[in-house]
Amino acid sequence: MSKVVFVANELGAFRHHREHLARAVKRAGAEPVLLAAPVGDRAGLDYAFRPVDIERFRFDAPRDWRLFVAVFSVLREEQPAVVHLINIKPYLYGGLAAAAARAMGWRGRVVVTVAGLGRLHEPQAERTGSRAWLRRLLVEAFLRIALRGAQVTFETGHDRDVWLRRGLVRPDRVTVTRGTGVDLAQFAACDRQPSRGRLRVLYAGRLLRAKGLEVFLEAAGRVDPEAVEMLVAGFSENDPDVISPGALGAHPHVTFLGQVDAMGELLRGVDVVVLASRYNEGVPRILIEAAAAGCVPVATSFAGSRELIDHGRTGFFLGSDLAGQADELAALLQRLAGERERVGAMGREAAAHVRAGGFAAETIAETFLGLYGLVSGQERPQ
Repeated sequence: MSKVVFVANELGAFRHHREHLARAVKRAGAEPVLLAAPVGDRAGLDYAFRPVDIERFRFDAPRDWRLFVAVFSVLREEQPAVVHLINIKPYLYGGLAAAAARAMGWRGRVVVTVAGLGRLHEPQAERTGSRAWLRRLLVEAFLRIALRGAQVTFETGHDRDVWLRRGLVRPDRVTVTRGTGVDLAQFAACDRQPSRGRLRVLYAGRLLRAKGLEVFLEAAGRVDPEAVEMLVAGFSENDPDVISPGALGAHPHVTFLGQVDAMGELLRGVDVVVLASRYNEGVPRILIEAAAAGCVPVATSFAGSRELIDHGRTGFFLGSDLAGQADELAALLQRLAGERERVGAMGREAAAHVRAGGFAAETIAETFLGLYGLVSGQERPQ
């Protein structure tokens, strides 16, 4: 049986965002194998999982070398038909391992997913001579080697074009998908429970300042609590940018829900979802889920959010001035609290856009099966 090896940062994140790919691989008659840091729940896992040590937040030569060795060993010993590398550490060190394995006789396919430009392309990395700029130049030099011969997928055309301009990929080796893929049946707008009384506004995701949580908390202190209810759902991680669950639990202006697994149920009772992210993401899953459930998405303008939001019709953009975003968000929410019919109509428009736009999990999975060579009419890798 052919194997498809996935290499990702963390087990939990892979299961949340891309487990439908592993299931699609099984349905196509191949065996999925996941290499990732053992962070997350293993309950119900029905495919092979191999724990690896990955340091997400900085380059650490000894730990990064272990990731290289782990991927190289799997490719050499198990000869999988495909290796799919997700997140920057996996596609940097995994890509180098694939190049080394290919030199030793491995003949499988390499698929790389760039979920967003992330911190590697933050504004400080554009300042010539800065430490971030030098780090980016070094990383990009290795990426040109690691990605040679790989099929690279992006979530937006903008991110694809940035990598093409920087010479990191070839035009004939790129594919654009619309996000990671969402099971839209779990987020049916027709099942909405219209909120009565206060406008219910949600931030959901990693508890990071850079994801816009800081702006959300500031806005929460500026709205009328009799008109607007502010909710936070999410999880903490070992990131220097995190806002602790303890601080959120004690915050006087928000209700902290902790990590929520039943997002469909939560979103059906929410009116607005906010993601004031400060860095360039792919197409955020929470915004796809929110729109599919009939919520109004509010976000900063970046390539991924522009895939979902038509300002004033399917959602709203916040201005780029960080200093004024909290005031702008508070004013918008206060206004929407008095325009409930408009909120409902915009939510229905957002849901219709997502359902017609190619964001469904089965659509994305079919694209990747094609890249793996596992769809009917294509030669299956040996």
